[in-house]
Amino acid sequence: MPPHARCALASMLVWLAAGCAAGSDGIALRSWTVREGDAPAAPITLPTHLVGDAFARDGTHVLESDVVIPLEMRDRDLELVVPSLAAIVTLRADGISLGRADLAASYRSVAPQRWRIPRALVRDGSVHLALHVTRRWTQASWIDVVPRLRTMGTTDWSTSIVDATNRAGAACGAAATLQVGLTCLLVYFHDRRRRPYLWFGIQAFSASTYPSFVLGAFQWLGPIDVVVMELGLLSAVWASVHFTHAAFALGRPPRAFGVGVAISAIVVVLFSGPYVATQIAVPFVVALVATVTLYQLARGIGLLACSRDRGSALLLFLAWTALATTTWSDLCTWYALGEPLGGARPGVVGLAFFALFLSLLLSRSHVLALGDADRLNAELADRLALLETRQKEVEALNAELRHQVASRSEQLFSALSVVAKVRSTVVEPAPGDVLSDRYRLERILDEGGMGVVYEATRVSDGSQFAIKIALEAHGTAVARLAREAHLASRVRHPHVVEIVDVDVTRAGQLFLVLELAREGTLKQHRERYRTPALAIVVLAQIADGLAELHRLGIIHRDLKPANVLFFRHGDSPIAKLTDFGISRPALRRTQTSSERLRASSPPPRTSDIVELKERAAAEARIEETLDEPSAPDALTELGAVAGTPRYMAPELGRDASSFGTRSDVFGFGVMAYELLSGAGPWTEPPASLVARGIEPLPHIALAARVPSLDPRLIALIDACLSLDPASRPSAAQIGVALRSIERSLHAAPAPRVQRR
Repeated sequence: MPPHARCALASMLVWLAAGCAAGSDGIALRSWTVREGDAPAAPITLPTHLVGDAFARDGTHVLESDVVIPLEMRDRDLELVVPSLAAIVTLRADGISLGRADLAASYRSVAPQRWRIPRALVRDGSVHLALHVTRRWTQASWIDVVPRLRTMGTTDWSTSIVDATNRAGAACGAAATLQVGLTCLLVYFHDRRRRPYLWFGIQAFSASTYPSFVLGAFQWLGPIDVVVMELGLLSAVWASVHFTHAAFALGRPPRAFGVGVAISAIVVVLFSGPYVATQIAVPFVVALVATVTLYQLARGIGLLACSRDRGSALLLFLAWTALATTTWSDLCTWYALGEPLGGARPGVVGLAFFALFLSLLLSRSHVLALGDADRLNAELADRLALLETRQKEVEALNAELRHQVASRSEQLFSALSVVAKVRSTVVEPAPGDVLSDRYRLERILDEGGMGVVYEATRVSDGSQFAIKIALEAHGTAVARLAREAHLASRVRHPHVVEIVDVDVTRAGQLFLVLELAREGTLKQHRERYRTPALAIVVLAQIADGLAELHRLGIIHRDLKPANVLFFRHGDSPIAKLTDFGISRPALRRTQTSSERLRASSPPPRTSDIVELKERAAAEARIEETLDEPSAPDALTELGAVAGTPRYMAPELGRDASSFGTRSDVFGFGVMAYELLSGAGPWTEPPASLVARGIEPLPHIALAARVPSLDPRLIALIDACLSLDPASRPSAAQIGVALRSIERSLHAAPAPRVQRR
């Protein structure tokens, strides 16, 4: 058991005998006269409260008594004991001043007051005693314990019990409440979710004002320490109700308690004078403390009956039982009903036990919470293991799905190439149609000459996607869509749009299922990302996606703002590349059907060779249609030369088959130049000039249009726009450079704009 708890237990056992022991030792001096100023003396019988206007202000009154000394006490030194009188008192015996008993008190004594009376003053068989009482507050006129005259050298048990209770008990109560309160507040400020610790911390700190008052810790404030104690008790009872409701999840406390505390606090502040606080404000505080104590006892009994955590409910009930069984005497005293226990304040001991029981309650709750946390952690570990297993299964299924999508798209490409240039009438799907019994079309997002993009909902789970449908059933349009599915299924990257599914409608129309981009394209929101800080982030993401395509051997061939989609991830934009309809494998030729035939085993039949030759010829015709210009102005005719002239590299104007990773980098450079400057790098696309036999000039310097840009960024974009493909950086190098520029911009202040 903690030391303060043992001390509190000993004090509780001691004061239980205080009432029986009072008055059992020496002569009880009940008959006195009281004199205030020049007024005549009036007889009084103790215990009593001196009332009247004369005793409702600062001053001094004199208590006098003529005492007859018994024969057996005349030859010994005597002691006058006043067990409880909250005032500064000076004793005169037969006109001789014996001084103050409590020299440490500033306006009230907090301990029993004792004076030694020499035997020379009592040998004649009588002594005249005069107690000069200095009044600073109401209770200086309350004489609730009868003074006693006793023989020196014998043990004064009753007074020692009162002194031990009020001193040691109050010290234990103050130490316990302050220690527990501080600990609880530290726990709460470390973890704001632990609201019960906050309420108990406030309750304990506020309740410590009462044992501190009994100890006289606030006497330097003067009689205002009564007001401090009253407000502390009001705060404690208010916080105690909140603590109980928070600790046991009982919801919000009744508003009546808050109203009662507010009214009592107003009364305390309005009636804070030393001669009205005890008589007017204290009864409000006492009544509220008693009411809350009864409420908490009732709550404890109710929780014992129905709570699942009966151990915590029992500790709550014991805490308030300890407080109720010890504070009744204190409440009687403050309510001007006398001193039932001879001046002892057992309530301060009860507070120590109260703090002990409630700290045990919180400790128990903490231990239970740790047990629950361990159990939940074990369950979480099991679930994480299960999730990891499921994740591996999902990844395996995704890999298989991507393989199936790639395989299906390749098969579709091979089959559709046989029917190249063959047109058939198709019906354009409308919003509300359900494709393959799986995807319901919601609305049109975009449409062009070769297809339409719809927003769609998967019927099985409500997930939303974008669906791209070829509107014509001829070989070129459908082959491009099949090629897009085939190439996109090979890529899995955060900055490349992911393909989810590929299928054919009942009407024979090929469609792709893609991620749905709700934030539009770079072409639509170019102005939003014009600032260098945002532009660098977006361009770095595009470069990362392009680098992944190049790593997989795929050339995009149509890199432009309309093919950059934006997704939202929190507050940050996510850019993703899309539209692989005219993309091609890099640095290697697609294996034809006849080549696949020669590499296969066993040897094919003659009929199979004829069929595969026909397919190979059809496939070659499609490739020629996609890549070969048919006229000088073919650069602007979609379907003749692949790409958008404005973003095409100049070498493609000379030879459309000379595409490579560096031609994609050129398109990236044009797109970056436009994003940062708001204008194009050339007045006429270089590829168009080259196609007409005109050698293009270098681009308009980016530094001339936006001189405030970081020089490293300008140099990087200039390198991307080089007319010599070998001088252009790779997409991976671009991504690394942009990330480096982005980090330096965050680490250093923004450069100043130079004004001319």
